[in-house]
Amino acid sequence: LTFLTTSSERKITLIDAPPGYGKTTLLAQWCQTEGSNLPIAWVSLDAQDNDPVRLWAHIAEALRQITPKKSFRDDSLGGLGGEWSDIETTLPVLINGLTALPRRVVLILDDYHCIKQSECHELMTFFVEHLPETVHVVFATRYDLPLPLGRWRARGKVNEIRAEQLAFSEVEIASLLKDILHLDLDPDDLHTLFERTEGWPAAVYLALLSLR
Repeated sequence: LTFLTTSSERKITLIDAPPGYGKTTLLAQWCQTEGSNLPIAWVSLDAQDNDPVRLWAHIAEALRQITPKKSFRDDSLGGLGGEWSDIETTLPVLINGLTALPRRVVLILDDYHCIKQSECHELMTFFVEHLPETVHVVFATRYDLPLPLGRWRARGKVNEIRAEQLAFSEVEIASLLKDILHLDLDPDDLHTLFERTEGWPAAVYLALLSLR
């Protein structure tokens, strides 16, 4: 959580890990911690959002909910329901509206791996590269994004949280056992549990249920 807070000064945070590593849970906890101080727009994506018009309509609506009404003209957030050419025209207007925001905001795109259309990725690249410094975008995904991450890394714009950062350590597993089950495992048994689960949060949770 601390890393997410401190890293939000950069343009992008990438949370990249397989299923069961707690990406959405981590973000939900962070929102509870920071939500009162930092406006956060959350978009949960699925296969139906693999469409430029639908994707940007959802993003625009999420941003509308956390920003002052006077920051945007109606066409910048409400005019994304037309054809492809309309989005290319409207997206710069949306970015201009974000430039005028009086405070920093965060946009979370959860399950971005559901987005596969190249047109969506091209627009997302344009969006990220033209965003003002007051907007931070968080991508939660199961694998690397088909976006120019290498270029953004070279510019120092990306913070990355991978599976190894989300996995539990032996100490953290011991703490969970003690807090949830009030159980102190023998060090050898604890090490065996850690090795067999490799710290994978979903597997650790199932092991806790089994022990219970």
